[in-house]
Amino acid sequence: MARKWGFVIQSFEAGMFGLVLSRVEDDGTVSARAEYQDVPVLAGSRGSLVLEPNVTQPALLLDIEGDGLAEFSVSANVPPQPEAFVSVLVRAVRSLSLPRGIERSFLAKLGAAARSLDRGDRNAARGQLGAFVNEVSAQEGKALAETEKGLLTRLAEGALAVLG
Repeated sequence: MARKWGFVIQSFEAGMFGLVLSRVEDDGTVSARAEYQDVPVLAGSRGSLVLEPNVTQPALLLDIEGDGLAEFSVSANVPPQPEAFVSVLVRAVRSLSLPRGIERSFLAKLGAAARSLDRGDRNAARGQLGAFVNEVSAQEGKALAETEKGLLTRLAEGALAVLG
């Protein structure tokens, strides 16, 4: 009887993580490899996988808020969807207790990027995420600490890298 194995990983910090799974045969050779690179998360986010003997590329289910509901599925060996980065960015901005006007401005840019992605307009999304990065940089040392600026910038740059 074939066995299934499931596991859950939890993030203790916000940022991005990578995970590599290899199927190693009895003779030591690697017969399958599944990589998940630059997966965006918040503190408390959870990823879950089910490993089955006949499945070499399992999907990583990403529960951004750690509430038991997976918002995204990340396929093995391909970058996460840019929508996942934007979703994590929105939640990260809301968690920072920023001055109201700055939070609204950040969220407006991220909302515009999300709507552009929904329409399939990747060029517009790139521009909106670029504007977000510029505004985040301008707020370093004012409304944002260096670490907050670094987190928001890394996540936005992750989305930009996926968008090409």
